[in-house]
Amino acid sequence: MKLSANHKLQLTALSIFVLSFSQPLLAYAGEANQLRQGLSKNLIEFIFNRNSEEESANDGSDSERPRRRPTGRTPGADRDDCPATALPLTALIPVYDDHDDYDEPPLTISEHPTFWFYIPHQPEEIVAGEFVYTNQNGEQLYRGFFELENTPGIVNITIPPESGTSLSVDHDYRWVFKLLCNPRDPSSYVFLEGDIKRVDIEEELMTELNSQEDEDYIVYARHGIWHDALTSLGSRLRADETEEVIQDNWRKILEDHDLGHLTDEPVLECCTPEQL
Repeated sequence: MKLSANHKLQLTALSIFVLSFSQPLLAYAGEANQLRQGLSKNLIEFIFNRNSEEESANDGSDSERPRRRPTGRTPGADRDDCPATALPLTALIPVYDDHDDYDEPPLTISEHPTFWFYIPHQPEEIVAGEFVYTNQNGEQLYRGFFELENTPGIVNITIPPESGTSLSVDHDYRWVFKLLCNPRDPSSYVFLEGDIKRVDIEEELMTELNSQEDEDYIVYARHGIWHDALTSLGSRLRADETEEVIQDNWRKILEDHDLGHLTDEPVLECCTPEQL
């Protein structure tokens, strides 16, 4: 079919419009894909640095888009571009109400503890994640980013020993876990934060561990050593999901802390942070 000069002009104009509209989308997708493939560590660091600067600038101000403070286990309402999910991003930590006689954060005996999270997003929905922890004076001890691999599911984050940082006994620390969904807007992310405290291995705990009468995760749970109990049990479940005793104990420890809705979620290998 032979097109008239007028038709050619119309098609040319339409092509220009389509290209101009799709160019930002292609750039966004390309940038996100590049970040997900780990090809631009500097760009990830730049985005998260901008984020930190904006948060500092907005502290105590009357910003039209104030950052919310999370409740600890799950994020509160927030302005972000992360896709809606049936279950929220969740930190697998105990939550105590005002009636509980408890004034300490979740405990660990590890210098390099493991943190557990339920991530409801597909890998392609998240550009990158960031994990930070600070000491009780607010000084940053570790900051690293990671990429999602095979979520949704329950994953763990462990600070690598080679990072040169470790938790000291009888000190409180603060951690922050972030997922960035829009590389063009560093304020568009969802995050959780919470506390952790490292305690010494008391003689009674060591005796029970050495006796091997109970599995170590049972001993840890009995002494309130949350992170180590969950890590021991979760690691065993991931290694063998068919072991009924491990399945039952995993279900029980989650149900006892109002996390029963996550008992059927897979426990996945994921997310080794790369230090920034």
